[in-house]
Amino acid sequence: MLVVMLLAIAAFLAWFALLRPLGRWQQHAAAERSGATALLAEVHAARDELARFQAALPDAQPEPVALEELLPRSATAAGVALSRQQERDGLLIAGIDAVQAPALLAWLDALARRGVAPVALDIGERDGHLHAEVAFARPALPDHAGSDP
Repeated sequence: MLVVMLLAIAAFLAWFALLRPLGRWQQHAAAERSGATALLAEVHAARDELARFQAALPDAQPEPVALEELLPRSATAAGVALSRQQERDGLLIAGIDAVQAPALLAWLDALARRGVAPVALDIGERDGHLHAEVAFARPALPDHAGSDP
């Protein structure tokens, strides 16, 4: 009888000390797995959306244009009036006397999409408009030192 009682107590302790925590861990693991599965589905959906976006991009890269031509053309398209364009210390400086911030940012964004970014930007405010001086480095020319004429 004492042996049966000890076996019952041992079974009770095994139930609460071992089997209950294992059950909780299993439930926790199942919840984690379901969360990871949902996250994986989101990642796959985002990947598919990026693939559709990539497929919608034009295949042809824009023709290379000289920086002196690109700046005024892209500025006009963005609604920015360049007041001056000059070369100083190896940089091409574009001066803007009056511009609204959204137009200036749209112009800089359009240039960034073409791989052109300013190396210096000086912006101030005057009469409710911004005035800016934007400096661009000239793109490096390809090295033809090792090629025959």
